[in-house]
Amino acid sequence: MKTTLFATILALAALASAFTQTKAVPTGAIAIALNTQQSKDGCWYDGTVVWNTANVPAADQVEINVTNTDTFLGETDPVAPVGIRTDRFPPEFRLRYKLQYREGTGAGATVTVLYSEVVNVPTLPCAHPFYPEIAAVTNSATFQTSPLIPGSIMTVWLKAGNQAFAQANTTPWPTRLGGVEVHADGLAFPVGLVYGTQINFQVPATVSTSGGHTFSVSWIDGGGNQQFSPAIYITADSLGPALYAINGQPVIQNYPDYKLNSASSPVASSADGKVRFTLWGMGLGPTTSNPPAGEFLPVGSLSPVLSSVKVDLVIDGVSYGRPAYVGLAQGLVGIYQINLELPFDNGFLNGLVGIKVKPGKHSAYIQVGDQFHPPMRTQTFSFWVGPN
Repeated sequence: MKTTLFATILALAALASAFTQTKAVPTGAIAIALNTQQSKDGCWYDGTVVWNTANVPAADQVEINVTNTDTFLGETDPVAPVGIRTDRFPPEFRLRYKLQYREGTGAGATVTVLYSEVVNVPTLPCAHPFYPEIAAVTNSATFQTSPLIPGSIMTVWLKAGNQAFAQANTTPWPTRLGGVEVHADGLAFPVGLVYGTQINFQVPATVSTSGGHTFSVSWIDGGGNQQFSPAIYITADSLGPALYAINGQPVIQNYPDYKLNSASSPVASSADGKVRFTLWGMGLGPTTSNPPAGEFLPVGSLSPVLSSVKVDLVIDGVSYGRPAYVGLAQGLVGIYQINLELPFDNGFLNGLVGIKVKPGKHSAYIQVGDQFHPPMRTQTFSFWVGPN
């Protein structure tokens, strides 16, 4: 929809007093109009400033400076219009007109400023306040830039946006949520969350890790039309380990009460002399089975990471070996569960028999790798073990 916000902005009436300055400009010599093209979603504007200088003597020039809040658009002669691109979501944008009349040419020319004013131009309300231009694709745990990880939850961030909160409350996750879709090579991915500039989606386990993918975001504009962001090229990889965290500390739940592990809530040893707790992660590798895209692993089922992927728990610099279980979590789309069982003791016992943990604070991380990847670490986390 093309909307003319201002026809002959400021018009000749605004210039009349300026025309009484040292150079007499013929009436109607200069007129300005702002013709603005509104996008279909009503959220940004492209336009041009045009003017009429047909009655200005050929030996003279009219110079026009046009700026907005962000960009100085420069001086130009009266032949070509000036292009404008506004902020994406301002309630209004500021446009400055500065008209100069140049009499004569070369170094001997005299310049008279005819008119200069900042005009606040209101924008129309956004029918759908969303602008899908991709800023980054990250993992959904630490929000570090990442290739696509099949089976895991990823996040695409937009350069700007004001999308209303929408969350998938049923499975399978829809491929369109809040009017938003995420695509790679034409395939729509399940979307779990849309909010502001953040979109969480699952990469189907079937996505190839060979080569790259054309990746984009689309949305439904106010006219019911599907619009696409500029596409980016992104690779995919089978590994990209990371742990879900709160305020930078990975989420660790004690067993059997599932309280968050902390200095004030350490994990206690069980009757069998072991301490047990659970972490949650992503990108830990292919698993023995995969639910359909957007679905979760049914309760009562297990889908461990393939044995070809080496998974190590390292505590205080000592390798413990593979956790008791590392694989897809039950009832959660695209989330991995890591169950740890550690023998409790007053010290450490190194070697193949494992490691025993004493009361107190410990530092650890999960490390994964395979024949195609050197060991890759998650972020380091701290956990606390209580007295027996």
